[in-house]
This record gives sequence, C-alpha cells and structure tokens, in this order.
Amino acid sequence: MSKPKNLWRCLAFDAVLYPVTISLALLGLPCLLSYCGTRWLSDRYVRLVMFLVHNVLGIRSDFRPKNPIAPGRGRILAVKHQSAWETLALRYYYPNAVGVAKQVLFWLPFGWYMWRLGYIPIDRGGGAKALQKMMRTVRQRLDAGIDVIVYPEGTRRLVGAPPVYKIGIYGLYRYCAAEILPIAHDSGKTWGKRPLHRAAGEVQVLEGKPIAQGLDKAAFMHELERRIEDGCALIARSS
Repeated sequence: MSKPKNLWRCLAFDAVLYPVTISLALLGLPCLLSYCGTRWLSDRYVRLVMFLVHNVLGIRSDFRPKNPIAPGRGRILAVKHQSAWETLALRYYYPNAVGVAKQVLFWLPFGWYMWRLGYIPIDRGGGAKALQKMMRTVRQRLDAGIDVIVYPEGTRRLVGAPPVYKIGIYGLYRYCAAEILPIAHDSGKTWGKRPLHRAAGEVQVLEGKPIAQGLDKAAFMHELERRIEDGCALIARSS
C-alpha cells in the first residue's frame, strides 16, 4: 500500500472518529444514569470504531476468542501492548472486559463512561495505598465475573523489541487468585505510535494457554513471558 493512500486513510479515519467521539460523549450523557444505558452506548461506539478501523484504515483481524465472556469467575487478560489497536479491539472481542487506567483519565468526559462501565483507576503517584486499592477493585471485578485487561509490560513496545515484563502482574496473580490468559498479537506492524503511522493490513491475535494458580514469582514471570513471546514469534513466522 502506498504511503499517500495510507495517509489519506488516516486522515479520513480521524476526521470521522474525533467528531463522532465528542458528539456521543456529550449527547450520551443521559446514558450515564444507568450501567445498562452506558453499556448500550459503549457497545455501539466500539462497534462503530472497529467498523472504521476495518473499512477506512483497512486494518482487519479474523480473531475469534475461545470464550469472549468468562464462563465463571473473571480472568486477567495479560496482553502484549504494541499500539492503540488493542485498547479498542479488546473491548470489541471481550465485551465484558474492563481495563486499568490512569486516574486522571476519569476526569475527562469519556472517563465518566469508563467509570460507569467499571474501569479501574490507578493513581501512579499514590504509592502502596493506591496500589492496594486498585488490587482490591480488580478482585471485586473478577468476583463479579468480569475480565480485567492488564498490560504486563506497562507501556507500548515496538514489534521485535526485547520484552520487559514488570513484576506488578504477579501481585495481582497472587492477591486475586486469578487465572491469567496470555494474549499475543502483532498490531504494531500496522498501527504505529504516531497518529498518521497506520497502514492497511491484518492483525493476528493468539490466545495462549491459561496460567493457573500455584506458581512462585520466578516460575510465573518466566511462564507468562514465554507464553506471550512464543505466541508473538509464532505469529511472526506465519506472517
């Protein structure tokens, strides 16, 4: 795909996305009166965004999760983080899932919807108290049968960059007694860090084998990294 065509795709996508997002955030305020109303609006917004991603940007994926909604207690979805694509797509593929987000985002208009949907705020400057509060909330969501999305590396990594898995997810694994579902993908191949660095193509996603309870810190961190990175390597070989 030529660069000029990709540029026009990106400009067209942004020209539709931003006005629609602002309009829905304002016109949809009455939906905040109930969880069901917020969920209804959010589901349709996510479907619209993914429609634009597929048909305007030309970024597609044939991924079909084995269990889009947890059959019992919620799971922690441990996801490779390469781009903004997964922050949109995971809400599409796992409709019952919520994420952990910076507390400051909840003060913005779209953050009100995140709060109403049950997203979990984290005050990164709040120290141990803030971390304990976040972990308690994650456990509450899991007990309610809601999946929680976590990015074990904390920040976006370029495709092929050496992995840097942070120890925080082990604390959640132990404290929440949760099943961890590793998820690998290659979204960074089509969706770059900069707004206009997006190219048509296919994103491949791979669910790894869930990690059950019972592992110590070293064994867990090794197993989590192995399952996600092996999934990324398998995707790369099949591309």
